[in-house]
Amino acid sequence: MRTNDRIRNSEKRSNLRKAILDIGTNSILLLIAEKLQSDFKVIYQDKEEPRLGQDFTSIGHLIPQAKERAALAISRLIEKAHGFGADEIRLIGTKVLRDAPDASEFIDDIREKSGMEIEIIGGEKEAQYSFEGGLYGLDIERRSILAVDIGGGSTEFAYLADDERLKLKSLPIGCVYLSEKFIKSIPTDERDYSSASDHVIGILKAELPVPDARIRHIIFTGGTVTSSAAAMLQLPKYDSRAVHGLRLSCDRLNRFAELVRAADLKKRHLIFHLNPQRTDIVVGGLIIWVSIMRQFAFDQMIISDGGVRFGVLLEMMKA
Repeated sequence: MRTNDRIRNSEKRSNLRKAILDIGTNSILLLIAEKLQSDFKVIYQDKEEPRLGQDFTSIGHLIPQAKERAALAISRLIEKAHGFGADEIRLIGTKVLRDAPDASEFIDDIREKSGMEIEIIGGEKEAQYSFEGGLYGLDIERRSILAVDIGGGSTEFAYLADDERLKLKSLPIGCVYLSEKFIKSIPTDERDYSSASDHVIGILKAELPVPDARIRHIIFTGGTVTSSAAAMLQLPKYDSRAVHGLRLSCDRLNRFAELVRAADLKKRHLIFHLNPQRTDIVVGGLIIWVSIMRQFAFDQMIISDGGVRFGVLLEMMKA
């Protein structure tokens, strides 16, 4: 169906359609959904990986090439949202736009080109959105849950205790930042892998003590998580229905991480079907994932295809 046809066909219900762009350090995710009486229906999803946070850890600002890639990706995704008849579009900025001293220039550029404002959310708010969006559609009791969103520039933690208090934390460990700092070769050298693991474990021990109460479920989301889960299922093409709610053992994750560590970029793409734009940073994300499982001594985890964009959508649908 052509874009103009979509617009004409959606005119009667356009006020019910919402769109979210989740602008991260590596990826930009688009979600379009239609409001129903008591729920919503996902109309369309898309993703681009312009890596807005490229070289940020070493340079300390957004590089021109990354800003240009991200601006073009945002423009394309906004156009798609309009094409599907979205009456409200929210642009959500996370870690790299929180930290970059020149983020305001990028935001001004997007506003000038699109007429839209990027909302920069704090780390705890990001963790809250990740929690709500990550749990959506999962058939589990909402008690004693740890939800983890592994991103490009940070990792968000949300712990729902038995007393139903939600504790939120954002840590500056992400697959892009960790890879740029520690991963010097591909295949990844065992010493680099070990150094990166020690770094992550050190941060986790200092910033995220294990709760006294037993955690019933640990849920992971984020690009590294979902793409790796699809690879472990040997899916030739990503299928959110197969990934969302998948239960994985820690042993299976560890074996997969070692296989990817020892593989070159071509093998990571051809054998594991990992996105070519993610093959150089996936080991960094896997190190974070494996380290968290070690820290909390869990044997099994649940994978979620949700995350920030679904958390924002749930908020929009309540308005």
